[in-house]
Amino acid sequence: MKNNKKLCKSRNRMLFGVCGGVAEYLGIDPTVVRFIVALVTLFTGFFPCVFVYIVAALIMPEYSLDDIDIDSLKRANVDEREEFEQRTKTESNDDFDSYFEKKK
Repeated sequence: MKNNKKLCKSRNRMLFGVCGGVAEYLGIDPTVVRFIVALVTLFTGFFPCVFVYIVAALIMPEYSLDDIDIDSLKRANVDEREEFEQRTKTESNDDFDSYFEKKK
């Protein structure tokens, strides 16, 4: 399986999309990345972190629909659908009906 991840700016952006892009690349919540950047900015001084952020904003490419791996999205949908079908089979209406028959 090849890894087609590409670090690029996110459409989920507060300023330039750098933190959102890093979060998407790493597969974590963008709020966590933003919080870490805020902490690093506070503890290392304003200039170094802001400088790195601005350089990243200039260097990172914009988000593009061409970068989306359609096959992995299709597989994810199939996996989610199969998981949902399995869950609904085990939680059938028979269980629901039998629960209320015992209550009578």
